[in-house]
Amino acid sequence: METNLARKKIERRRRGRVAVWLCSLAALGALEGCGRHEEAPVSTNSQRVNGVYIPEGGASAPWVSADWVDLDVHSRLALPASFGLVMSNNAGEDVTVGVTLESFGLETRKASIFLGSLVVPARASFTVPIDLSWLPIRSVGSVSSVHASLQLQKGRAQRQLTTSRLAYEFEPGLSTITLWGSTARRFALSNPRDPRQERMQLAALDATLLTPQGDVWNGSSFVPVAALPPVGGAGYQIRGSVDFWEAWPASVPAPGTPLDGPPGPTKVCASHTWKFYDASVGEDYFWMNGFNAEPARYTAALLENYDTGQAVWAGWLGPSGCTPTMDLPAGTYGLTLASKLRTQTNSGAVTMDVETEQSFDYGGAPPNTPVVGYARTLFDVHPGPAPSTVQVGVYLTTVASNILVVGGRMFDMPDHGLSQGHIRVTTRDPSSNNIDCSSGGGEPPISWASTSHALKESTICIGRKNTLDPSDAWSKFVVGHEFGHTVQGFGMGNLTTDYDNPTSQPLCRCDHVASSNQYHCLQSQEVIGAGASEGFAHLYASRIFNHQEQSDCAFGYYKEFMDSSYTVQQPPVAVNCKTPVKWLENQCLTANRGVEYDWMNFLYDINSAPSSQRTSLSNLWQVYLTACSPPECESENLSWSALKDGAKAHYGEFDARYTRVVSSGDNFGVNH
Repeated sequence: METNLARKKIERRRRGRVAVWLCSLAALGALEGCGRHEEAPVSTNSQRVNGVYIPEGGASAPWVSADWVDLDVHSRLALPASFGLVMSNNAGEDVTVGVTLESFGLETRKASIFLGSLVVPARASFTVPIDLSWLPIRSVGSVSSVHASLQLQKGRAQRQLTTSRLAYEFEPGLSTITLWGSTARRFALSNPRDPRQERMQLAALDATLLTPQGDVWNGSSFVPVAALPPVGGAGYQIRGSVDFWEAWPASVPAPGTPLDGPPGPTKVCASHTWKFYDASVGEDYFWMNGFNAEPARYTAALLENYDTGQAVWAGWLGPSGCTPTMDLPAGTYGLTLASKLRTQTNSGAVTMDVETEQSFDYGGAPPNTPVVGYARTLFDVHPGPAPSTVQVGVYLTTVASNILVVGGRMFDMPDHGLSQGHIRVTTRDPSSNNIDCSSGGGEPPISWASTSHALKESTICIGRKNTLDPSDAWSKFVVGHEFGHTVQGFGMGNLTTDYDNPTSQPLCRCDHVASSNQYHCLQSQEVIGAGASEGFAHLYASRIFNHQEQSDCAFGYYKEFMDSSYTVQQPPVAVNCKTPVKWLENQCLTANRGVEYDWMNFLYDINSAPSSQRTSLSNLWQVYLTACSPPECESENLSWSALKDGAKAHYGEFDARYTRVVSSGDNFGVNH
């Protein structure tokens, strides 16, 4: 712990540094005092097309791209020191940016500090120095992480942006800080041995390793962590949390390998931390802004006793994110989560591996190759009455956690439409390792799903344009949309991806889309199979984030939308997925064509109708498979009459579910 004199000294130094930094922000009209000044490149909107996968095009890019100047940093710096935050304005006009630092660490605490605002001129790119002594959690002897959260404002429109996380650790006296591009690199670069075993050995020798040291910003000043209430609950306490990525050591059970714990009264429950840009559009799930916690449903986990060095339990957390109850004698434990999910169905199991690029593989994979990741938090069980529940936050990267919480919610839905299969989610193209999920050739960023109905295997790539742009994983409706393509592919095969659009009506085209590709959009006229396919993916995302039994439904669309008054709305656009709009019928009626908007609303209606009229997803598969050429609907372009005949053959002419399909087809304007 540093002395009071040392604390006062660095406080004075910090105030001076931040005053200079904020002054430079105010003076950014000239840009010269804040780093380099250059013209940002203008993005292209070309698009590769083939029938192997279903390309989406990704969420709309933010007006300003931003991230740390070096994501692979491993530096020990004497304070005062700064680290560069690179900003690039992709818009044709000035954007005001508010900068907040958000840290995680010191017994899973969270803290944030607002540094100030600046105006980023149109097409400008520069580097802003961030004073490292203003990190809101200053952990001594243990690792914390930080990212910058940016509030963007252009005119009256607003968006959010969050950078990648940096790991860091202060030394006593707050005179020195060490930075890592990811927390895993701390261990990989300093000690190639398995960090879990290293931690256990050190903990046995020195209990002070688990005693948190440092201080936390409380909104007005830094407070020593020793003066704060402990994090925990009845009978337990969170101890110096460890947050990193690593390969799974061979010395303990693999993630998901069952290992029963001794019978007892205590369950351990874990949570993921998530944050989405497309929150608060009227949805029922994940509607909050900022960082939030969600039970780590169906996640692979391992519980270890750090006093004995032995695994206590391993398996898959339940629908509440908890282990079974077991006996946990007083001592120190570690709960490790893997970025893997599994749920059991009547027909088998559905598994998901989430591989993200913010990782380091001890097995020899090159840096930034997406791999399944792991993170762990430590806790103490106190002597005395055993706790009934130990609640633990375990912090994977936000990209992984965002995907995992959407996957967990999908598995938790009634009528999720899955029977068995394996889903691989990655953040780079598997063939090229490109972060924009393309196979090369300078193509624009896309997210896509490639699914085999016969093999029940799917790969989803959640991309981003470049290292300064956020992953599409920050948009829950994009993630849910791609899950929808996978679920439909598993259930019935993939309909055609022919997005040919000959209409000249602007309201049925995508020419207004400026921040993503213009290949297809919510209102574009397409061949009916493509409209139905994309409409289903929108429906599925809407199902994930809305109560199916309620009378309303909100979908957060991730590209620009031109309304009937020719006004372009900026994403995320709050779209009603229950009310008929008959976009094709009212704007550009053409036989055997479809619009994603109409098909989303039609499919949501028949899937959320009263139980006697409802078409479940399993029945929807049978309706399609009856209408398609056997054995699946791969690349087919079904007409409305074929789909209606499939429903009639499956249900029977006088079944209320068939009647609902026919009436909803007319009500929502897809019967053309």
